[in-house]
Amino acid sequence: MPKINPITIIPLKPFGVTKSPSKVKLVNILGAEVRNLFKGEIVSNYYVLDRVDLSTLETGIYFVKVVANGNIVTTDKIMLSK
Repeated sequence: MPKINPITIIPLKPFGVTKSPSKVKLVNILGAEVRNLFKGEIVSNYYVLDRVDLSTLETGIYFVKVVANGNIVTTDKIMLSK
């Protein structure tokens, strides 16, 4: 599990969705959404979130969820450490 610095780049693994309305959400271990990282159209099946500021969040385990067309496409686990 990668440790993530408070300001970082988050690469998303390939998820097979192109040119569809998508959201990338950060959720905590309890499943509550803590941050909306991206909302818009993803034009390739590999996407990188650049310069994400997570400095206001507590240290812990979070999940990055990609949602396209109302369905969860992929979920990645990250560990935030300060």
